[in-house]
Amino acid sequence: MKKDNSGALFKNNRKETDTHPDYNGKCQINGVEYYMNAWLNTSKQGKQYLSFSFKEIVNHSDMARQAINSQPVMSNQSNNYSQTQQQQSYNDNQDSGFEDDIPF
Repeated sequence: MKKDNSGALFKNNRKETDTHPDYNGKCQINGVEYYMNAWLNTSKQGKQYLSFSFKEIVNHSDMARQAINSQPVMSNQSNNYSQTQQQQSYNDNQDSGFEDDIPF
């Protein structure tokens, strides 16, 4: 990887509109990687300058892992309670006076 607090820009050969960056690349700041874009502009006084944008590079496999790890985990105690509730509900329905031998 790059040296911390440094990066590189390259001419954007795929620029199709004025909103696309003139240059793009990557940098690393405080150990975090960013996409870096730059546009060549001209000030009201006629001086050329670069404007920049930075967007953190997100590793999608890390995002998926975080999503999986953040799912609530049902404890055995609450699972046992739920099973007990279901069994009680089933037993209550059995005692309702309905016959199971319906002839159709």
